[in-house]
Amino acid sequence: MKWEGKGAPPYGFEIDPDNSMHESEVEQIILHYITRMKKKDTLTNIAETLNSKGFETRNGKKWDRHAIRRALQSNRKAGAVLPVDFCKFRRTVPE
Repeated sequence: MKWEGKGAPPYGFEIDPDNSMHESEVEQIILHYITRMKKKDTLTNIAETLNSKGFETRNGKKWDRHAIRRALQSNRKAGAVLPVDFCKFRRTVPE
């Protein structure tokens, strides 16, 4: 799939020199963990767990609840299908 967007690709994806987008193995593992844990824990606790295990954000910073939220929203914009109840902060349910 070609990346035609501007700026960084959605979290969980990388851009090749030929402008094609593919999954980032490490980011996909982190997203899977976040999505699974979101059902039973807070964004802050998830961030603390990722930090304690040595995972950093794409920019090399520590995770916080805002970074978790941005990663989930970015991935959703990429067309990922996530459970309807995965985000309590969602104001509307997509159709």
